[in-house]
Amino acid sequence: MDPACGGGAFLIAAAHLLASAYAGLLYGTQHPAPLITQAVKADVMRTCLYGIDTDPVAVDLTKSACWLEAGGVPPINWLDNNIITGDALAGDLPPALAARLATPNPLAIVGNPPYKDKAKGAAPWIEARRPRRNQDWTAEELRRPSLDEFRHPGRGRFEYALNNLYVYFWRWALWRAFETRLHTGVVASLSPAAWLDSSAFDGMRSALRRTTDQGLVIELTPEGMRPPVPTRLFPGVAQPLCTAVFSRSNGPDPTRPARVMCATVSGTREEKYQQFDDLLRPGSP
Repeated sequence: MDPACGGGAFLIAAAHLLASAYAGLLYGTQHPAPLITQAVKADVMRTCLYGIDTDPVAVDLTKSACWLEAGGVPPINWLDNNIITGDALAGDLPPALAARLATPNPLAIVGNPPYKDKAKGAAPWIEARRPRRNQDWTAEELRRPSLDEFRHPGRGRFEYALNNLYVYFWRWALWRAFETRLHTGVVASLSPAAWLDSSAFDGMRSALRRTTDQGLVIELTPEGMRPPVPTRLFPGVAQPLCTAVFSRSNGPDPTRPARVMCATVSGTREEKYQQFDDLLRPGSP
């Protein structure tokens, strides 16, 4: 599931990986033939890929890209219930995914959510404060996330930094993958790196460790603000970025904070991609 799917780059990559894994299971090999992977890709995409975006043009681009990835064989409307126009931060959800959330199937939320600071008011459903401690929660409170879980006592003067779209998407993803389900979940996001060490995000980091089992954080811009263009993963993005993957296998264990591993990639864009691949290769330390 990509909650801000844009043109579908993350979903297309996921489709290839999932189809290859499925073909390997079917034929008992870790290296299935490309033709076999392509043959199962349409079924894998229909049953495993979900996306949402507020831009209807982006949604059409994503569905078209998926159709082409499947070889142009399925009907053009085959993913209409999987990839929809809507706002994940307001509680919208693709109908095909809503039907699967109660099952024990793993849920992976991936993406590169939009970055926009001073975004207060952009996600009222998430920004709304929780009731005071002596007040009972309504049914609506029980079924929505709140930015309150990212707040930390004594950090009130820094809380303005939480009003960024990527923070809202992180909050939504934790809620959807881990707080509404007891089954395997993964959240993987490429976002600004400010949340890694700023005091404003003490509550966010605490929530990540409280709700998951393990995490991997990779700093992508150790050069700092406005790094040399050849070192940027995205030439037009001047702020430091990171990618993070957090997962949980079963229900939460509040007594055991998640174990988090950290790494840094450096050098040119191409060198960073290679280091990134090395870090994620099975069997790497």
